[in-house]
Amino acid sequence: SDDPIKTRLSAAMAVAGVSITITSFTDMVAFLLGSTTSLPALKDFCYFAAAGIILDFFFQVTVFPALLVYDERRILASRSDCLPCIKRDAGKLVDSSENRPGAMARFFEHTLAPMLHKKSVQVAVAAVFIGLLAAGTYGASSIETELTPQWFLPDDSEAFKYLDAEEAIFGSLGFRINIVVTTTAYSPLLGNYQALIDRVDATDYIQVNSTSAWFTAYTTYNTAKSKPAPTSQDEFLAQLNAFLADTATDGGSEYVRDVSCTLEGNTTHPCRGSLQATRFFARHTIGISADTQQKIDAMDAIRASLDSYAGLASFAYSFEYLDIEQFKVLGREAALSLSLALVAVFIISLLTLGHPTTALLVTICVGIVDMCLLALMVAWDVPINSVSVINLVLAVGLAVDYSAHVAHAFM
Repeated sequence: SDDPIKTRLSAAMAVAGVSITITSFTDMVAFLLGSTTSLPALKDFCYFAAAGIILDFFFQVTVFPALLVYDERRILASRSDCLPCIKRDAGKLVDSSENRPGAMARFFEHTLAPMLHKKSVQVAVAAVFIGLLAAGTYGASSIETELTPQWFLPDDSEAFKYLDAEEAIFGSLGFRINIVVTTTAYSPLLGNYQALIDRVDATDYIQVNSTSAWFTAYTTYNTAKSKPAPTSQDEFLAQLNAFLADTATDGGSEYVRDVSCTLEGNTTHPCRGSLQATRFFARHTIGISADTQQKIDAMDAIRASLDSYAGLASFAYSFEYLDIEQFKVLGREAALSLSLALVAVFIISLLTLGHPTTALLVTICVGIVDMCLLALMVAWDVPINSVSVINLVLAVGLAVDYSAHVAHAFM
């Protein structure tokens, strides 16, 4: 305690500064590499985490030491901690040079460390970690991908009750999809639209005769009205407007929302101006309660069928595809993010610790932590989703702190 504050601060920063520099830059690089993912939620989290870590490091090596200096001056001036305006009796101050290691420090030094030197303990620890690694490997190969809105809602909320009832009652009912046709010229529309509808009906994972299309009703309407086939775009739009404006039973007023137009001019026609796109509907054979892989296969099947049809430009969309799209790439993105993070841990540890074996051991320890988490996720029935992937990437940052600190102190 008789050392000048400057000397004590320099000694403290020489020991702690290196450790926090290693862990901070390792974490920052790991998160920046994780931001290369195509998942927006994970990308944004990695950006925020990297920025937070570098700001935390900056404040830890600048503001925090400065505040420690002020606090040490307060102590030497015999001022109270909560009320520094009050001075205390200098005789009541505790001399820090007489401090002895606490119970926890004595446990690690005199109990745990000597125990780890025993051959039997080393074998037991190695066996436990090998077992955890094996369990983690199994977990990584068998973990499922899933995300339901109910996980983000209180159990007693009306939204939770509704979604839970919908899945229980209608979970096996095939969900509806939109087939959006972007071709607008009348000739290919009239020549190929019905063929596209039939193609969708015949696609795997699509219920037979489940399509509901304005074009089928439009064709039936024109046949019943003995209207000739249009010979120009204007004639086609005129017939289409007459069909959409007809509110009779056989009219097409119910299909107004399935035809998108530019709505130019001041006429009352449902489709005035130029045609932009049209759509019709179909139903999958699987529902929201189906397993993830079935949903992915169903989405890929309809998309492949539409992409391979040259008659009309079209694509399939469903609200459920928002989650299915994520499930399709989540496993690959999770593996890529974790692999890049481990590579960053090894490279930064190698550059800062300067010892290949130590850097490799740090990387292995961090990897085992994530593998053990995967095993626990399987045991706790926690699937891979955007939330759990974020926590897995975060675990790399947390685990490297412990391993790097221990490795640096040992060296």
